[in-house]
Amino acid sequence: MPSILIVEDEIVFGKSLARFLTKVGYDCTLRSRAEEGLAVVEESSPHAVLLDVRLPGMDGLQALHAIQERDADLPVIMMTAYGTIETAVEAMKAGAVDYLCKPLDLQEVCLVVERVLDAAQNQRRLSYYQRQEAERVERTRVIGSCSAMRQVFKLVDRFTRIGTGRAGELPTVLILGETGTGKGLIARAIHAKGPAARGPFVEVNCTTLPRDLIEAELFGYEKGAYTGATESKPGLAEAAEGGTLFLDEVAELPLAAQSKLLQLIEHKTTRRLGGLRTRTIPMRIIAATNRDLDGLSDDGAFRQDLLYRLKVLPLELPALRARG
Repeated sequence: MPSILIVEDEIVFGKSLARFLTKVGYDCTLRSRAEEGLAVVEESSPHAVLLDVRLPGMDGLQALHAIQERDADLPVIMMTAYGTIETAVEAMKAGAVDYLCKPLDLQEVCLVVERVLDAAQNQRRLSYYQRQEAERVERTRVIGSCSAMRQVFKLVDRFTRIGTGRAGELPTVLILGETGTGKGLIARAIHAKGPAARGPFVEVNCTTLPRDLIEAELFGYEKGAYTGATESKPGLAEAAEGGTLFLDEVAELPLAAQSKLLQLIEHKTTRRLGGLRTRTIPMRIIAATNRDLDGLSDDGAFRQDLLYRLKVLPLELPALRARG
């Protein structure tokens, strides 16, 4: 049962709020002073805090700062009868996740608490998977101390420092190398160490996608887009939103899929098969291949404009026999 700490100096109102939240399934603790609320935070680590702004002694904004110092991940919802934009802005800047003005609508309180707890749970889940991914990258990291691999590691470090911090603005990376040289591991390292690490890492092996369903798998489809499409389905590109889409063996994509991939890289937008709405999908794109893309481009088997967009940050892995 999620636990809620209520810090409210109007005892009658505080008890009424606690009774309501208890009835809808929360374990509530009521305190009338900020100092008492801070003690509860330290002792029992509640899942969320409902904090009044006007309190005797330490006020709500001061208490908010103190809570942030003790537990920066603890969601705090501010409450006040003196709702001003300035107070709301100050509270949100200090780390509050939401702001409620009295008299409170109890149903609204319930919705806000539920949303805040869901967001906090999702953040904890995301942090867990990020740690798991970082540990997996560490366990399967590419090893090597020869001069060629040291140069590769320098490039990986340089690539991870490039960017503004938003996945949609990160330049594409093209990893070249023979089969078995660690292209997938390098792609994971770039993702795990870079600004897109907070998002998912979606790996697509272009050789394993059914050739007649590549566009549907990558970019999704709407219900009725083709025979057998009984419901809408998001594509793998949408699944990578905010993170990294890794296209292994990108040379195997047919020209039609290459055209849509080019649009995704240039505008960070795509459209599902059979759909009318264009979707914006910020992400980092990393591609890899063991084939000669320049030669394929000259032969017309690979789009030259797509090759130009992919090789913004090229990285070629040395063959295993060259590593000593």
